Amino acid sequence: MKKLMFTMLAAAVTLTTAQAQDNQVKRPSKGAIGTELQFNPFSQSGTTFSMEGLKVKYFLSDIDAIRAKIGFDYNRAKEKDVSALNGNFKFDIGYERHLPLAKRIDFYMGGQLGVEKGFARTKGKINDKEYTFRGAAVGGDISIPGQIEDIFDNVNKDNRAYTSFNITALAGFDVYIYRGLYLGTELGFRIKTGFLDDVKFKYDNVSTTLEDNGFTTNVGFYVDPSIRIGYTF
Repeated sequence: MKKLMFTMLAAAVTLTTAQAQDNQVKRPSKGAIGTELQFNPFSQSGTTFSMEGLKVKYFLSDIDAIRAKIGFDYNRAKEKDVSALNGNFKFDIGYERHLPLAKRIDFYMGGQLGVEKGFARTKGKINDKEYTFRGAAVGGDISIPGQIEDIFDNVNKDNRAYTSFNITALAGFDVYIYRGLYLGTELGFRIKTGFLDDVKFKYDNVSTTLEDNGFTTNVGFYVDPSIRIGYTF
């Protein structure tokens, strides 16, 4: 909530300081193309690199637009002989209906469909011999158990690779600063479903696979804490 309030405050301050330039605002019209970058100026919880989203939208009319967005996240942790990495790639496509509230403020609502692919991998050494987890990011010391299948005791849904799909009803607003430049934020209601990928472990000449794919479904509201900055041509 604090992040959303910060985003709204930043937009309000920008709007207030730009009042004298109202005649230099360029609103989108039919055929306009908008490009947008989403970034988060707050803590990324240890993430090495994160791009919240890169969006492109095309206005079919003065108030109707189709959009496509990609985003990715990458994190790598290394401790002694263990290197674990994980992240994801997202792709969404959707529709926006814009309702101008003021000369500088645009409210929109719409929906989108999306797919997300999470990846994970671990590489390390035990007794100077290399081991790998494909499909899981497992940190810390690893030892070979009596039953090789027990190697997956440190694997859970939070550190595994996955594939998911979502459908979202969304709403947001854009505040135009100068010509086609704008700031904005977004919230919505999302239904997300997916499954976990297989995890393959290999050490020396021994290998085994975890095939517990755990199909899941999540439903709920979300508030995007990112600041959206874009330009409409």
